[in-house]
Amino acid sequence: AVLSLILIVIEVEKKVSLTDSKIASLLSGAKLIREFNIVDTYFDYSDFRLVKKLWWLRLRENNWELKIDVGKDRLNQVASMFNEITDPIKIAKKLKIPDL
Repeated sequence: AVLSLILIVIEVEKKVSLTDSKIASLLSGAKLIREFNIVDTYFDYSDFRLVKKLWWLRLRENNWELKIDVGKDRLNQVASMFNEITDPIKIAKKLKIPDL
């Protein structure tokens, strides 16, 4: 028997607004472990066909990522959910292009 494992990554994002007092409360007793910058470069066609489908193609630290919105109920949704594809071959196939 062959056992295969398929891993599907669903990213969930929720943006919140915090008051100054809430920020202070969250930072109280916190210790900075490390600080770093992330630089993303986003790509789309001139007609914005990706973003119109709520897809985002980006290059982050020399790694391709395609984020596809999987939110089912936009009006009642409390967080954004995305299927994140990181395999360049699968991304190219999804975009119907030869390669990245």
